[in-house]
Amino acid sequence: MTRNVKHFIFRKLSTTSNYGYALDINQPAEFSVGVASDQADAGTSTSALIRGNLMTVWVMNHSVNSLPIRISPTGRTVSEATAKRTRWSEVAGLSVDGVADSIPTTSNTSVWSTIAGNSVYCYEVLLNPIGPQFTRIEAESFAANSGTATETCADVGGGLNVTNIVNNNWLRFDNLIPVTDAVLRFRVARSTGAPDSRIEVRLDSVTGTVIGSIAVPETGGSQIWETIEAPLAPVSGSHSIYLKFVENGSSTGTALLNLNSFSILAATAPGSFASAPDSTTQIALSWAAVAGATSYEVSRSTAIGGPYTTIATGLTGTSYADSGLTGGTRYYYKIRAVFSGVASADSTTISTVTSNPITAANVAIGSVSSESNGGGGTDFRITMPSSGLGQFYQVLGSGDLASPIWVNESAVLMGNGGLLQFDLPIALGTARRFYKVKVWRE
Repeated sequence: MTRNVKHFIFRKLSTTSNYGYALDINQPAEFSVGVASDQADAGTSTSALIRGNLMTVWVMNHSVNSLPIRISPTGRTVSEATAKRTRWSEVAGLSVDGVADSIPTTSNTSVWSTIAGNSVYCYEVLLNPIGPQFTRIEAESFAANSGTATETCADVGGGLNVTNIVNNNWLRFDNLIPVTDAVLRFRVARSTGAPDSRIEVRLDSVTGTVIGSIAVPETGGSQIWETIEAPLAPVSGSHSIYLKFVENGSSTGTALLNLNSFSILAATAPGSFASAPDSTTQIALSWAAVAGATSYEVSRSTAIGGPYTTIATGLTGTSYADSGLTGGTRYYYKIRAVFSGVASADSTTISTVTSNPITAANVAIGSVSSESNGGGGTDFRITMPSSGLGQFYQVLGSGDLASPIWVNESAVLMGNGGLLQFDLPIALGTARRFYKVKVWRE
């Protein structure tokens, strides 16, 4: 039985569009699809669907004239440099199953194209997420694999890609925390004529629960790259993710595809985490906002290895003042971002010692003296009568007062709120030496 154009259009509508939600393009709430022509005269029909971050736009041109179209996702941005286009037209002599190619996106806000007369076009436009951002993971960074190899990649950014992928090969990636309604994006290349296949996303083992699956399209070559997106079933917590490559039908042992990278909507820990002492009883914390995070949690310890105690939850800003602390004590902090109840992994650990600002009294030298140390040399003593609690002190030395080079002459001492004493041994016959005291706080 010969299948007509309608069959292939219906199949693409039901699969590529991910059973998405229809968008009102005449009075858009979230998106607008603007046709740069007079639709009443042109005789065009336009519809659009959205699922996750994939927007598909369908345009049917009933007229004999070619018409321009502009696709503008209002309130969202286009994430890829190209958009996929599939065309059907019996008049133009295109294959009934459609001819697919990629067109450049005009900018991160729109896609322009031309619709041939008496034809149907489908555009697949990947958008940046509204909430949590994608975390990109290189395919060759797997924790474990089965039967694959790597090679030099011609995709944007270069590097390596995973190749020699055949039926039932897999890659494992550890410690991923998908957020609610997460998706995976794959950067794939598949040669024309390579067996039909799919990528299965399995949880915690190669035979684990399938939480996502996507068919791999032909891209036209083993180094011609395309981005595809698969929604994931809801999961909670941190997991190992297995990407299993499955050939449809009987296994031929033939290479299926290449994989350059994948991106996951994951609970990302905050970056640019910083701390500074406000006083001997308070430390100021700040961090960079994480897109889509609903709140943040802060944990604290007095030892770098913990245990850590959660001291603040439900923080909606990007700063926190930790008060009621002990002066001159080093505190260690970690922070997590929370996405609708899903917490990210811990941030990097930072630490700060509680201290008041440095005053003139904190840097005043009380006395200097020298005495024989009984070994043929001299001990030179410097005292600081009013050291600042939690501040740091160190003696520097130089043979020339005007020299820009001063070396450390003592260990670093922490101020105790009172007297500090430095004893500097000077060997017999040592040339003239100059000293100064460096004082700082974190």
